[in-house]
Amino acid sequence: MFPWRRKAALAPSGSGFDEKQSSASRGRLRAMGASILAILTPDFLGSSARASAASGKPLGKTAYLDGLRGFAALMIYQQHNIDYAHPAQRDIIHHAFGWDGHKNFITFPFIRVFFHTGNLAVMLFFAISGYVTSVSLLKLVHSRDIGKVGQRIGVAIPQRFIRLWLPACMVSLTFMLCWHIFNIYPDGTHYPPANSFLAEIPRWIGNFFTKSYLFSKEAMRPNDIYDPHLWYIPLQMQASVLTYIILLCMAAFGKYPASARIWSMFALSIYFGYCVDSYFCALTTFGIMMADIDILSGNGTLPRPFSYNVGKYFWYLPLLAGLWLSTCPSYTHTREFASDPGWYWLTYLHPRASSNAPHWYNAWAGVLVLLAIPRIPWLRSFFELGILRDFGKITFSFYLVQGPLLWTIGDRLYAAVGRIRPRSPELIPFWVNLFALPEWGPLGLEVNYLAANLLLFPFMVWIASIATKVFEGPSGQFCTWLFNPERSWESKQENKDEAQESLLPMTEARQPLAPVAS
Repeated sequence: MFPWRRKAALAPSGSGFDEKQSSASRGRLRAMGASILAILTPDFLGSSARASAASGKPLGKTAYLDGLRGFAALMIYQQHNIDYAHPAQRDIIHHAFGWDGHKNFITFPFIRVFFHTGNLAVMLFFAISGYVTSVSLLKLVHSRDIGKVGQRIGVAIPQRFIRLWLPACMVSLTFMLCWHIFNIYPDGTHYPPANSFLAEIPRWIGNFFTKSYLFSKEAMRPNDIYDPHLWYIPLQMQASVLTYIILLCMAAFGKYPASARIWSMFALSIYFGYCVDSYFCALTTFGIMMADIDILSGNGTLPRPFSYNVGKYFWYLPLLAGLWLSTCPSYTHTREFASDPGWYWLTYLHPRASSNAPHWYNAWAGVLVLLAIPRIPWLRSFFELGILRDFGKITFSFYLVQGPLLWTIGDRLYAAVGRIRPRSPELIPFWVNLFALPEWGPLGLEVNYLAANLLLFPFMVWIASIATKVFEGPSGQFCTWLFNPERSWESKQENKDEAQESLLPMTEARQPLAPVAS
């Protein structure tokens, strides 16, 4: 008899058993419904405030970094949407205030920060990543526990790869499925979809292999088939590997003074920023240096001149300088900067080694801004607001889903309110001017643009919260489970030997040794 038939034969019959079965089924359905509802509910808002109130503890020293990360994600959202909804005004938006006689409110210095400084936000991500990734390992470096540092880094590198690429793959795969299931084709991607879903799968796999290869030059270009915004992921992975290499070197040369370690980080930042074309490595190294300085300052062992108190008003200078640099024109070559008011002389600062001028200027803007924020009390308090810290929790997923949603849902919303792109009449004729609204208002603040964002932004935030629970959270849990030391072969073998030894009789060989008489 088959096992399931034997269980059925032995099962009791009667209405009592049927009621128990049905109640158990209803309980499982309720649990499943509660799980689905929890996934669909954007409960991340207010979670930081609730956690702080429940614990009764003050905010940590790095709480502002979560808020800064959330604000940076909003800056990226604003730049992507302004560019996408204003294709005819792209040159005006990307140039500085006063270029070719165009004087628009959103291009005014410092005001531009709130409309078109997504490059600064990406630079802040690299610096914050270097800080957060290294801060726990730096404490081990200070204790000169090189064995523990090596063990932690050996686990951290594959964990980092999985936590970066697994959510990105899941988002791009979901986007690709929507192409063929719902017949929704994007306008913003670099390549058209394949003829069928079966033909799309090998292209999707090949695209992942190309992008995930650590030393691929193609991985650094924003030409991803399914989400060009994923150009950030390979660079983040390279920056993480650099972080772990630097920390290993710090642990190996732990006998040197702290001042030598800090100056070495500063020299590396200059090398990556001026001598070679690697702005993201410069920012990552700067983040490591900031983490080291903060740890030493907390311990009261920060060497001079880094411990010199210059006063809180001094830090407004790097803040203003950083905000000015962040409003640079968004064009690759500095020769185009010379025609923009206020940028002619600053073009002479750009080194020949750098191939992307906006990234280089924004890298230094990120350094200056990140230096100033924690040292200006009111600005630090702003980034410690609960709503910004809550948004910082879904930043990575928000970045991943932003492009696909903009090129599908956003494309249709903008076409419906009258923000029509060149290919909209061809690709989505039904949506063109479906609910046409007037274009009253200055550039970037038109009525129809703001109306579309009143629907698009909450929808993106909701999808990002779902992606955080479905993709990003399980990716971290999978890494924790996969690299749990209790699951290692040695641990299993030791547990097995101990179990077998506990079953042996208490022979003379296992008797405790008697103390030796002196």
